[in-house]
This record gives sequence, structure tokens and C-alpha cells, in this order.
Amino acid sequence: MGEYGLMQCVRPALLLRKPLEKGLSIASNVQKHGAGALNIDECRFGYGDPCWVGPQDADTLGNTSKRNSMFGLGSKEMQTGGHPQGRWPANLYQCSDDDTNLLNTIDNTHEESNMTKDLWADMPTAKILHGDCMELLRSLPSNSIDAIVTDPPYGMSGDGIMRTWADLEEGHNVKGFMGKSWDSAVPCHNFFAECLRVIKPGGHMIAFSSTRTVCALGMAAQQGGWRVRDMLHWCYFSGFPKSHDISKAIDREAGAVREVVGNYSVSRVFDGSDLVGGNVASGKINITKPATQDAQRWDGFGTALKPAVEPALLLRKPLEQGLTIAKNVIKHGTGALNIDGCRFAFGDSCWVGDTEIWEPMDRGPSGKDSNVGSEVYGYKGATINTPNKKGRWPANLYQCPKASRSEREEGLEHLQSKTRSELTGRKEGSAGLEGSYGDGNNPYSGANYKQPIHNIHPTVKPLKLMRWCCRLIGGQRGSTILDPFAGSGTTLMAGILEGFDVVGMEMTDDYLPIIEGRVRWAKEQYKRENAQLSLFGDLK
Repeated sequence: MGEYGLMQCVRPALLLRKPLEKGLSIASNVQKHGAGALNIDECRFGYGDPCWVGPQDADTLGNTSKRNSMFGLGSKEMQTGGHPQGRWPANLYQCSDDDTNLLNTIDNTHEESNMTKDLWADMPTAKILHGDCMELLRSLPSNSIDAIVTDPPYGMSGDGIMRTWADLEEGHNVKGFMGKSWDSAVPCHNFFAECLRVIKPGGHMIAFSSTRTVCALGMAAQQGGWRVRDMLHWCYFSGFPKSHDISKAIDREAGAVREVVGNYSVSRVFDGSDLVGGNVASGKINITKPATQDAQRWDGFGTALKPAVEPALLLRKPLEQGLTIAKNVIKHGTGALNIDGCRFAFGDSCWVGDTEIWEPMDRGPSGKDSNVGSEVYGYKGATINTPNKKGRWPANLYQCPKASRSEREEGLEHLQSKTRSELTGRKEGSAGLEGSYGDGNNPYSGANYKQPIHNIHPTVKPLKLMRWCCRLIGGQRGSTILDPFAGSGTTLMAGILEGFDVVGMEMTDDYLPIIEGRVRWAKEQYKRENAQLSLFGDLK
């Protein structure tokens, strides 16, 4: 355990835009003011450039359609398998501190199953509460929770304006991600104040968000009494840029017809003629060239970066007044991060940098040991000659892929399934249903679109990520972790697998059977993972 915090390796920067002139489209605004577009082609990540922390080779994935989703390829690069200037620029840019290039460019409690109580006496407990989290939070005793790990609504409204629940109470009713009303605003300060009341002094909270709305969530958390300790960044690489092609938009508004210079087949399609990739007809996309002078001038410009990270706030309740961090940890069991338990093991892809174990270096010309160890591993104080065998100091950047369909479906075979057509509202056999890999606007679609779905929740976090989060702030095994937005139950699964008691809250009826099924699976998996340790009495 440690007080110092995570290794600082990410510095966020807000990408803001003034609203377009009233009445003007993006294309007209760009033509009139020369503002509103992003210079996509000039800011692409060149192959081999370390600014991109993902796979470096243009043909790494082999399959063209998967390359498109991985690298965010537009029409030019999808024809050849890679744009000559590099990858679509993402919202994650890597360079060293001294590199100047960047500056230039149902109340339902889950019952324990029958088991040998002597063997599994310390099996983590799970309590699932059905209802509005604000009402349920008020029913919990003060200072009764050790940690909170949650994935609240992101507030991804269609108009791009950040809102909290307080705004919705004032009558600003809008739709969020996939038309879900519950995802139209982020929790407000009242929510964070209730979370602050139920958690013990010094307790941590991890709350995920989106890059567009994390500012509103952070302000609400601070107004609710929390201290912002850090911002975590989940890096997943597979997001697709939903960018407006400025050149095509200019030609379309001018009534100009673009000359078709080729076409190519894709398994991924797009809604709208001005999105990356262009028109879709029978699985073919036309490659066109600009028809007007303005379109030629703005060729290669778009409106959005490739999404590659999701932020999460790392919050902490103030320590008990008059106590040091050491005394607070001893009294309440809260306030510390599990540094050694969350180190990035050598070779683990969760770290996007060099994954090889560091070898001791010779002394420099000054006769002093190199400080490379402290830079790479986050050691404080004296320099080191050997790395920690458990791995690198945990950082505020964690890489792992999105949850696979098989992971989402664990423990749910008994539930009635739904087809992707039922979930998306798209017709069977349509290009929009068959073509999506599930990382675009509709996560229910996919390459295996004919496979039925039991877990109908649209935003499921990967279990590996949530286990790391629970381990990081949960404290000692047997502590209690709360998730006020249980969703499909991933946090509860993660907490159980890491040895914590969990409490989950969920208001949507349809998600409760999913949570229960996944929790049952997690308890069985916990027994599988810990069977040998338990037999020898060394589980703790």
C-alpha cells in the first residue's frame, strides 16, 4: 500500500470549439471563417512514430476491415490498407517531456449458494439493490463503505452540451447515448455528497466518464465534497473516428458532383454521405476527388479525432480531521492505494510503453547512477540498480481491449436471448447490421451478428480493467466496494474475484437478471481461482 499515488504519465488537454455561426453548416462555416475543421491528414500518426502507443505496422492486423476499425482509416487508406501519411490522429498522443513536436502540431439480495462453509467461509458477499441510487444511497449508514467503483452515465447528449442531473431537474430533457434518457446527463453534486456520506474517511472513488463530459463530472464531485486525486485513462485503441468530411460537405452544398476514381468493398458501413468512408451502395464505397476549388483546398480536413481513451476520476474523501494518512489508514482501513498489488507486470500489455524488464545501467559520466529507474518505474528518492520483480509502478494510464462478447455472456446462458436485429431496430440482412464491428454507434452489431445476445447492456467495461480498479482502491480483502450504477454487474464481478464484499444498485428491471447471473458466475470463478490456496489455509 502507498500514499504517494499513481505514476504520472498522462496530461489531459481539453479540445474545445466555439459554436458555429448561427445558420451555417460546418462546411459553410469553414468556407466563410476558415475555422471549424481539424487538419486530419497533416496530423496523422506516421507509421513507426512513437506518438502512437498502439501497434506500429500498417498491416499488423492483416484483415482490411479490422484495420479500418483499429486505425480509423478513411477512403484513401482503406483502398491500399494504409494511408501513406499514417493513422488517423487519436485523442492520445505520446512523447517525452522534452519533446517539442506536440507543441508544434427489486430490492434483491443475492443468496449464497450451497457450499462447504468451512472451505469458503470468507466467500465475498454480494448485495444487489433495485431502485433509484439516490434513494438507495440515503438508506445506507454513514461511513459504512470502503471504496466506490462505478461507471455512471456519461451525459453524451446529441447537442454536445455537458449537463448534470441538476440541469435535467430544471427541464432540459434530452436523449443520451443510443437514445437512452438515463445517459443524457452526468450525476450532480447531490449524488457525490451522498457517496461522500456513506464512504469512510479517506475512502477512494473511481468514476468513469467520457472525454467530453469529464469536466462536468469533476466539478460535481468537487462540489459534493470530494478531492480529485488524479485522472485515470483507460486506453483501448479500437474506437472509430466519427468525423465529418469537410471536402465532401463543401461539394455537396455547392451541388457539385465529385468524380468517382475507384471503389472498394468494405464490411463496415457508415450512415451519411459526409462521414469518413463516403457513400455506401451494396457494400461498396466510392473513392472520389474534390470537384470545387474550396473542396480541394479543404481536402483531408475533418471534425473529430479517433477515440482511444476513456477517463476516470480518482477521488478521495478527506481524511478524518486531525489524523495523518498513516493513522487514518490504521483506524478506518482507507486512504491508501494498493501500489504493489497493482503494479504493471513485465510483459503485461496494460502498460503501453516498453514491456521488457529493465536491466541495471552503468553509472554515468558524473559517477552517479542513472535516474532511468525512477523515470520508468516511478521510484521516489534514491536511484535503483534492480527493478521490482512485481513490475512497474502503476500509472494513470491502463490499456486493455473492450470486453469481448464471450466475456459479456459469461453466466447468462439461462437467460432468454435477443437478436441484434431486435436490439438495434435494423432489418435482418441489412448492411448496417452485418457490417459493424460493435465499436461504433451501436455496440450490439458485430461481425458475428447472427449470434444471439443475452447481455443486452450497451456499455460493458472489461473485467480486467475493473479488477485492477477494485484492487487499487479497495483496501484489504473483505472490505466493501459499492457501485451505485451496477449496469450489467462488471464491478460486482471484479470485486468478488478480488476478495471484496460488494453492494450494487440498479434501477433498470431488464438488467437485474444479467447482474445476478454474472455474480453467480463470479462466485464460482472465485472458487476456481482460489481453490488451492483455500485448501492450504492461505487464502488471505
